[in-house]
Amino acid sequence: MRALGLLLVLMTACAADDALTDSKIAAAKRRWDQSEPSSYEMTLSQTCFCIGPGLVVVTVTNGIVVSAVGGNGGLEIPNDELRLLPTVDELFDRIVSSRLAGRTVDAAFHPLRGYPVRIEIDEHLLPVDGGVVYQISSVRAR
Repeated sequence: MRALGLLLVLMTACAADDALTDSKIAAAKRRWDQSEPSSYEMTLSQTCFCIGPGLVVVTVTNGIVVSAVGGNGGLEIPNDELRLLPTVDELFDRIVSSRLAGRTVDAAFHPLRGYPVRIEIDEHLLPVDGGVVYQISSVRAR
């Protein structure tokens, strides 16, 4: 019984450590600001009940999405749709603005470079046409 109590205490402590806080977001943003290349590519996946290309390779130059290629089939995303794809800085903005709006937000960040690797906004609403999950990988300077 004592072991079960200790296990519950440890599980609670771990859950508290994993909570998304303003300080964790700020620390990750500082790491990203220090390592952010002026031009980079990233692989972005967006899961939601929305129209979108799914998995894409996004190219960002000086904070602007300049091109994107769909991961399934390699089709180039039309220029008039590039504005729908976020940069890493815009993903940080979405985390903060969603939290300020009272939405349920969870995020994980790259341990060295700070960019978000997964963002869940109201994930519990995905089955009823709400919420979004972003997965970011392969961020590399160009």
